[in-house]
Formats: sequence, C-alpha cells, structure tokens
Amino acid sequence: MTFKNSTPSNTSLTFFDTPPLKIKAENLEDLSILSTFLQDALVPFSSITHHPKEQTLSLLTHRFRWENKPIIQNENTLYERIHSLLNINHVKNVSKKGFQDSFDPNQMLNLLCITSKDNRIILTFSDSIQLQLEVEKIMVLLGDQNISWPTSHKPDHF
Repeated sequence: MTFKNSTPSNTSLTFFDTPPLKIKAENLEDLSILSTFLQDALVPFSSITHHPKEQTLSLLTHRFRWENKPIIQNENTLYERIHSLLNINHVKNVSKKGFQDSFDPNQMLNLLCITSKDNRIILTFSDSIQLQLEVEKIMVLLGDQNISWPTSHKPDHF
C-alpha cells in the first residue's frame, strides 16, 4: 500500500499491501477482537456523534495499524495510522464518566479498550474517561476509510 496524500510521489514509502480492515462484532468475543484493533486509536472528541433516533453512536478514529510491520526509511522507523469509522448500533442511552466541565471539544482522546457488561458497551479512554452505552444487543461495525499516513510514534505502555 502506498500512503495517499501524505508523501510526495517520488518517495518509496510503502507498507505491505494490507486491505482496509472491516469488522462486525455481534458478541463478546467479536467485541474483544475489535477492541484489539482499536487499542490506542486517537479519537477527536468532536468526532463522537450520538443519534438517539437512529440509536447509533459513531466515532471517527485515527487507528494505529498494529497489524502492519513498521518500515525503515532513511534510518527512521515509520508506523501507520488510518482513519477508521466505528459505528455502534442499538444504543438506548449514553452516559459519560470522567469528563471535565471545562472539557475542550478539540481534545484528542486515546481509546484504550472496548468492553461489554450487563447490556452496556464501555469505551475506556486514558485519563479515566469512559463512555458507557446502554444497548439492546451488541452490533458494532469498524471500517477503515482508506486514508492512512505514516507516523514515527508508536504507542508505549508502561
């Protein structure tokens, strides 16, 4: 794959030919796998959209592509991020935890994991921030959007 709109066409920056990721989660096992792919995704707070009438919550993420090996170019190690859309369906109610009253809508959230318990899907972000979604059933869709870019930063866990 060649990064689109991120490097001049005369460079040789390429990754393995990895097709866009598309995952549907309908149970706890599926959700666990989907969560693994979204670990350390960056989520602009302003990209989180709740549509109560449609019972959906959507997030546009900057997903770190853990499944791709890095490349070395000019003695630099480069990884990849890609825009991925996360859609959660059958959402009856949304509650927030850990958000400050003076929360900046332009802030970038770091998604750590997605779990489920007692008819709730829980999105846990760094800094003890959570979105808890009361759902009728698990129906979560994740799809890469074919817009990726190189990054020299690999998420680090202490």
